[in-house]
Amino acid sequence: MLENQVDRAEQMPSVSAAGAPADFPDTSPLGKEDVMRLVDAVSADLKGFTEQLSARVDRTFSVESSGGHVRGSARSGQVLEMWIDSGWAASSRNSEIELGLTEVLTQLSEQSSPGELAQGPHSRAIDELHALASDPQLFLRRVGLLS
Repeated sequence: MLENQVDRAEQMPSVSAAGAPADFPDTSPLGKEDVMRLVDAVSADLKGFTEQLSARVDRTFSVESSGGHVRGSARSGQVLEMWIDSGWAASSRNSEIELGLTEVLTQLSEQSSPGELAQGPHSRAIDELHALASDPQLFLRRVGLLS
């Protein structure tokens, strides 16, 4: 009975003093199929990221203020055009004009800039490949090229 408890304890993940599982690198062997699956998953994730990024920065966005008196367009975070209704501007307070301009410029910035995509692609497969590449010795052992 004690032997079963010891066997179960050895199978459980190690726990750090903070109560979280200890971070041990995976040393299990990687076959050709495992590596190819990982490369295929990373390729698919990168393709999806590229499509998202292109949709965000390679497109021209046009927005209009809530009052319709200010319009603008931008592409890749660069303002291309701004339009202000001159009749409205002539009879409006500076603060109203500023509000319309700020509203349009804020929307253009949010829509045409990469935002969180500027931090690069993230996925489980990309993280796994990065971890493998960060320790070449371990990677070579896992694929059977080092003993």
